Amino acid sequence: MADDGFGVQRLHLLLQIERDLPTVRVRKFKFEQKIKKPVLLDWLDTFCAHARPLNIALATFMFATACRISEARRVEWDDINFHARTILVRKTKNKKERLPHMPQRLLVALANLSRDKQAIRLARDDPTPLVGRRHRGCSEKGDGFQRLTFHSCRHGFATAMLRNGVDPKTAAELGGWDSVTLFMETCAHAMPKARLTDNLFGDGTNLT
Repeated sequence: MADDGFGVQRLHLLLQIERDLPTVRVRKFKFEQKIKKPVLLDWLDTFCAHARPLNIALATFMFATACRISEARRVEWDDINFHARTILVRKTKNKKERLPHMPQRLLVALANLSRDKQAIRLARDDPTPLVGRRHRGCSEKGDGFQRLTFHSCRHGFATAMLRNGVDPKTAAELGGWDSVTLFMETCAHAMPKARLTDNLFGDGTNLT
């Protein structure tokens, strides 16, 4: 009983000390938020014209399904149903399996891969395509070709969906985002054309 009383006294003492301590406030430092450039179709076309089959399949897969690089590299051949044109995506970040559709271009890219290895997981055995997690499979790239990360393909999915008129809720569900808010805040990119506001007045107002 004496030990219990001593323990209670210690607890009261600790609570008193905690109440007497001054409140510590941590100042939040402002930082510049960088906008990740999304992969667009013209970029993907240029990349695929020069890349190796594995890199073509990986970039096309991520652009067409919005998968993360870790999800794409876990895909097994048994997960790919060429007849139904679906791909089973396992072990996602949000712990939810999903079954994205396989567009014709992605079907062809995957069909061109060798079956003697594990689909896109082949990238683990070949360091060249994923050096620094950047696209480096192009043997030659035209002037002005910008290097983008694999994750830019996921941003490209979101941007392309919205620009093609797909509503945010549907696009978020197709791409495996947990919420429309997260989808819009992190991966949706505005069109870089400030003069689009001219369209508010039809073809634009002639000021001359």
